[in-house]
Amino acid sequence: STAYSYEATVDGSGVPFEWIDIETNGKGEQNNFTYYNSHDFVEVNLPFEFPFYGKKYSKMYIYNTGFISFTKRNDQKIWPEPPADFPSGTIYTNIIAPYWGMHTMDMSKTAGTYHYITENEAVVSFMEYGNTMNMGVCFQVILKKDGTFKYQYKGFGPYSIIYGAFGLAGFSNEDGTQGTKIPERYIAFNNAVQFKPVVTQT
Repeated sequence: STAYSYEATVDGSGVPFEWIDIETNGKGEQNNFTYYNSHDFVEVNLPFEFPFYGKKYSKMYIYNTGFISFTKRNDQKIWPEPPADFPSGTIYTNIIAPYWGMHTMDMSKTAGTYHYITENEAVVSFMEYGNTMNMGVCFQVILKKDGTFKYQYKGFGPYSIIYGAFGLAGFSNEDGTQGTKIPERYIAFNNAVQFKPVVTQT
């Protein structure tokens, strides 16, 4: 079976914070507040098969509230809220969640989700997120063809703040029996978290 190890910039592990800009140069395809006001997710085809918990996926579904799923679900137009217990407390399984929170993107022209796909990696940026406490929060997930993935966090501008997580970062397998919620302190500006699959004997 597969498990995942991870290490983070804030722990002095040598994982570099290297934001991949797909937002300001026209590379990334944007979906804004108006789109997500009437849809749960954006369906994206991958040119490679991404291996996740021993299965391979050639499509991903980007959800407004801060996660990617590999399972196609009905569009409920509900903006899924993060569960109190993860991964067991939610129907949303088979996900990679850089920051699944009680938040949404701003209504500005530059806010929203962006995705950019190459033959070897998929980059998804969630730009200018906030709620009544947080502001200008940007986060990114990078999926690589080899099954590794990375989360990154940054502030949109000088007034950006993460007052509290009001959500979680983590990932879970297809039926929600395996998964990890990573420490809340990892949801921090200029931090990166690198994940690697580890095959374990059963």
